[in-house]
Amino acid sequence: GCRKAESLRRIIRTRMEEAGFEVDYAEVARAETLEPVEELEGTVLLAAAGRLGDTRLIDNIALKINGDEVEEIVLQFPEWSRYDGR
Repeated sequence: GCRKAESLRRIIRTRMEEAGFEVDYAEVARAETLEPVEELEGTVLLAAAGRLGDTRLIDNIALKINGDEVEEIVLQFPEWSRYDGR
């Protein structure tokens, strides 16, 4: 399949608009740095936000992509935690 992140951005935006959302953003980024990516490979974050009426909805999905294998994962950033382990 297509490995271009721009194609996925367009699909996300289109699906949201078809569902009635006013799209704030639809992004595909490197999970570790949040920098936009061009190719779908490695650990990526799909992030989208939009308004449906007066409500703003935000969602993120992390994927580990290795060739044809795609796995949904949970991102963990313990160094960013606001909790000290208690």
